[in-house]
Amino acid sequence: MMTYDLIHILVGALTAGLVLVHPVLTIVGTLAFMIYQLDEGMHIKNGAWKDIKEWMVGFYLAGASLLIWWLKQAIIM
Repeated sequence: MMTYDLIHILVGALTAGLVLVHPVLTIVGTLAFMIYQLDEGMHIKNGAWKDIKEWMVGFYLAGASLLIWWLKQAIIM
């Protein structure tokens, strides 16, 4: 796995984790990343879909982890 792949995965996870601070930050982070990647894809034609896919991996892994954590907290309470 290349460094940029890992960076996109980490950015996706960070974006999902922003929901703990404020849900709007997750929406803004997602929109900012998507707009940047689509713009880069149109101008550089570097296959932005690959970057978005890597971002989604991090986002969904972090989201699943947060959901499991939340469910555990809900069951304990």
